[in-house]
Amino acid sequence: MLFVSPAMIDAHAVARTILERTKGSGKPVVACIMGRERNDEAVQLLSSGGVPVFAFPEEAATTLAGLLRYGELSSLPTGRTRTYDVDRAAVRRLLARARKAGTEWLQPAEARRLLELYGFPLVPSRVVDEPARAIEAAHALGFPVCLKAVSARLLHKSEHEAVRVGLQTGDEVYEAALDMRKRLGRRFQDLRFEVQAMAPGHRELLLGFTREPRFGPLLAVGLGGTHVEVLRDVAVRVGPLLDTDPAQMLDSLRAARLLGPFRNEPAIDRRLVEDCLLRLNQLALDCSEIAECDLNPFLAAAEGVPSYVVDARMRISSEPPAGRRR
Repeated sequence: MLFVSPAMIDAHAVARTILERTKGSGKPVVACIMGRERNDEAVQLLSSGGVPVFAFPEEAATTLAGLLRYGELSSLPTGRTRTYDVDRAAVRRLLARARKAGTEWLQPAEARRLLELYGFPLVPSRVVDEPARAIEAAHALGFPVCLKAVSARLLHKSEHEAVRVGLQTGDEVYEAALDMRKRLGRRFQDLRFEVQAMAPGHRELLLGFTREPRFGPLLAVGLGGTHVEVLRDVAVRVGPLLDTDPAQMLDSLRAARLLGPFRNEPAIDRRLVEDCLLRLNQLALDCSEIAECDLNPFLAAAEGVPSYVVDARMRISSEPPAGRRR
């Protein structure tokens, strides 16, 4: 109820009528009284009758929106915790070696191995030292392939033109590797080359987490690729996730409809994406050493077609690891 009392209108009488008419109705009632004639008395009467009173209509509208959202959340099904069998001894050995090496970011091979241990689908890939070896890797994987420059300090590959996709022949792979070495080799002295099979997925997603000191891991999913920082269509939840959370996160995206059938393209395998979010949740809970994890892009394909993690970054915390979850 929004009431601005005009001259000669008794706000106290209006408030009394509101209480009489709404008593026992079961409907949420909030009030915004903006006037002078017995205004203070009206506010006191409504407040004593259990009706929240606000000074401005925006505050009342925000409160009603919050009540509506709370009702929607309360009606959602209650989820359960899902866990996966993981070789945690191997995980601990891998992270111990990484911390001992003193690097801030896991090496690509280390990040890939950790994801393997947690059951993520990874695009077939080989890392080599020389352009000639890249040709051999491409033939072993089968054309077409993707070629990436790899370095511990090369975090944003697209900014350095360090990714070439759709290479069809060994000559194309060799020339692309030589070009990357010429442009990047002096700046990134540990430069290597990763040859990947071309993934069949048709939607680029971002999956990841970061840590907030007061709350713990914050899990995220959204539209990925090179435009993620511009689109900013990402859903975030405080971990640990329950098995109902991933579906709700995907549904909350502004571009959620793009995950379904669109312009002759099939829907993505949402169950697989939801499963990977829960695996990422367990990784975040198990591995307190990892302060940040970014799987981008995750190429999501249709059901029955392989979806893959194509690129991954993981940052090691400078703080000693907290107690592990049992």
